[in-house]
Amino acid sequence: MSSFEKSLVVGIGIVGMLVVCCLGAIFGAAVVNNQENGGDGSGQTAVTTQNNSVAQSTPLPSPTAVPTLPSVELPEIAPNDTNLAALSAYAEAIKPILEEGLTVAERDGQILEAGKENPDALCGGNQVAHSTLAADAAVMDRLLTELGQVDAPGETAVHIHKPLTESLRLWAEALDNLNKSCETAAAVERDLLRVGASLQAGGAILNFHVASDNFWRLLVVYGLEAITR
Repeated sequence: MSSFEKSLVVGIGIVGMLVVCCLGAIFGAAVVNNQENGGDGSGQTAVTTQNNSVAQSTPLPSPTAVPTLPSVELPEIAPNDTNLAALSAYAEAIKPILEEGLTVAERDGQILEAGKENPDALCGGNQVAHSTLAADAAVMDRLLTELGQVDAPGETAVHIHKPLTESLRLWAEALDNLNKSCETAAAVERDLLRVGASLQAGGAILNFHVASDNFWRLLVVYGLEAITR
């Protein structure tokens, strides 16, 4: 074999080795990449699924339906001294709660009314809760606690105490959601929260008024009008 032929064979061998090495490197990189992605593309699917799961893990709170309370016709009953004393004590304890609640209802009602024409009026600025609604949410929580510490005698438990408790609870919940909507950047989520919370707050305020009217009517029926002065 001539020197040229020997050189040619050696050159072909070197080229073959380089081709094998390159193919091996490419194959090795593909294997590693496949392992990192879960072997069959499932890694990418898992990441996508996880991201979708995170996006769906914080559903919007649904507004609570607030049925309108009826005004009750209380029977004219002459309670005994024990019942009358209990009713008087209840009236004295609940009167300041009702008065403060009605004051809050008036100012919150004005804000909600303004929000019908201008939804931004329900907030205190760009992603900032309304200062009055934020403060009144805390007032609702306090009144709810104070109401829970009062014993309700006789028919007051059904016609007055329970409706007042439920309206304050729903009112506080609605104000929290309204304030949360102001801090929500996504427009669709913000609008859904705002509309639902506004409707819930309006219904809760209306029911608070009805329960309050039932309370004053009860005092008149039992001859306790002096407490209303």
